[in-house]
This record gives sequence, structure tokens and C-alpha cells, in this order.
Amino acid sequence: MLHLRISSEPTDFDVEDEFDKILIDDRPIVRKIIKDIEQGEYLSPYYFCDKRRGNIEIWNLSTGSKAAILAALRPEMNINLIECGYNTIGFILKYMTEGHITVHPYICDWSIYRFGDDTNCDVELEGYRFTDISKLNEYLTEYWPNPLPYLYDGIEELEPHDLSFYEPFLNKPGFPPLGTRIEGV
Repeated sequence: MLHLRISSEPTDFDVEDEFDKILIDDRPIVRKIIKDIEQGEYLSPYYFCDKRRGNIEIWNLSTGSKAAILAALRPEMNINLIECGYNTIGFILKYMTEGHITVHPYICDWSIYRFGDDTNCDVELEGYRFTDISKLNEYLTEYWPNPLPYLYDGIEELEPHDLSFYEPFLNKPGFPPLGTRIEGV
């Protein structure tokens, strides 16, 4: 499961510096990152083919591609994606199934990113496991930093949450009890 953290705290993590410390090997995920994010083709640990510029050195990849490669090859490392765009964050959410990433709160609306018909993911955030990117996006745009009042398809609660915030609003006749799983939504 990919572990997502949202934070605006300053960090000394530098994607460029960390990328310079690794040797990129030929793996399917590395090829997919370069193809999907960079619109290029992996050639070797030292070169990739850019559709506009031809064969160029691997360190000329975008910061987003470097961050995605770090996330894929170093899942134990917490990768800060503050310098990355929606395409990189969307790619990581969709294709990475392990590791740790941190994003800044200002970039937490992924509705702009087009995931296509496949919105599957495996992301942990704030004690919830999301298996659908649209549900993750809904949580971030509608509820975060508060807990979810109800659980829906595509969301699993990994640890109990204090729902007292919602009691004045939703603990009324006609509403399901707080924390109830609502099927088909």
C-alpha cells in the first residue's frame, strides 16, 4: 500500500540530489514512468530518448519523472512531491502500490488529472485505505482534515476515528449512525 502524507512543513528533501545517488535499472515501472510522464523511451541507466530532443542523459528527466522513479525504486524513502505536477502525482497514486509520499495541501485536488476508466489505487491516508482514486479525491476536497462521517465503497477504515465533529450536524433522526458503511455510493 502507498502511504500518503499531506504536509506544508518545510523539508530538506531534494529530488534532484536523491536521484543523483541511485543507478536506474531497466524495470517495467521505470519504462512506464519515462513513457507516460516524459513521453520518452528508456534506453539505458544513462540515457533516454526524448521525442523532441532525441537521446539525452537520464539526469535531464523532469523533476516529476525523477520523483516517480525514486518512489518506485526506493519505497522506504519518503518522497516529497512539492515540486511535482498533477501528472506525476496522478501517476504515482495510480501505479505505485508501496512506498511513502508527501504532498503539499495546495495540490490535493486531483479531479484535474484524468485517470480514465481505471480509478483503482491502493493508498493509505489518515487511517483510511482508499482503493478508488475518485473516493480519495472526494475525501481530500470535501472532508480533509476531518474524518469521514460515513464509509463508502472504495474506502476502508484502518483505525477508529473520532466523529464527534459531525454530531451536531448528522446525529439526527433520518441519518444513519455516524461511521456506518453506506453501500453503492
